[in-house]
Amino acid sequence: MLVEFLITALLIELTPGPNMAYLALLSANQGRLAGLRAVAGVTAGLGFYALLAAAGLGTVVRDTPQLLALLRAAGVVYLLYLAFEAWAPQRENSPARSPTGWQSPFWRGFLTNVLNAKAAIFYTLLLPRFIDPGAGQIGAQALGLGAVHLTVASLVHLSIVLGASRAHAVVAGAQHQPFVRAGFALALVATALWLALP
Repeated sequence: MLVEFLITALLIELTPGPNMAYLALLSANQGRLAGLRAVAGVTAGLGFYALLAAAGLGTVVRDTPQLLALLRAAGVVYLLYLAFEAWAPQRENSPARSPTGWQSPFWRGFLTNVLNAKAAIFYTLLLPRFIDPGAGQIGAQALGLGAVHLTVASLVHLSIVLGASRAHAVVAGAQHQPFVRAGFALALVATALWLALP
């Protein structure tokens, strides 16, 4: 059962989605450190869903289609907001002047993931199928599977950041910035439209 869950988690994480797009674009645009901070935020967002699943609150999300629809809509709006910000004139983003608070890569990664309907669906529909009610300790099983998923997701996300950050030196030049901002914005809009599809 664990092997099947591991394969499922890997396939889910290798499927393109908001997290993958955001991490790749951020790392290429702002570099490895920003990408790593965003990975920590994304992982915290996944941990949030893992805790909900362990507490049994995942069934509430699963049985409330309106809540999933609201999550999807909020995720689309947030990605469009990030696209608008990417399109705006470039601000100073060196490590010494990096955004803090809710504007930081960590919190943006966290919000991108919490508002990711794919993550909610994974923890409310897929993860429970790998829990054995006869074995007892449902919450502990959910936490264990959540930990496996967090590990797989973190490895995939780190690979994306490390790969995409290699392009940072190329796109960081001032002459490339308008094209980078436009590409970043268009990619986020495309991801938002993909997320909006039923």
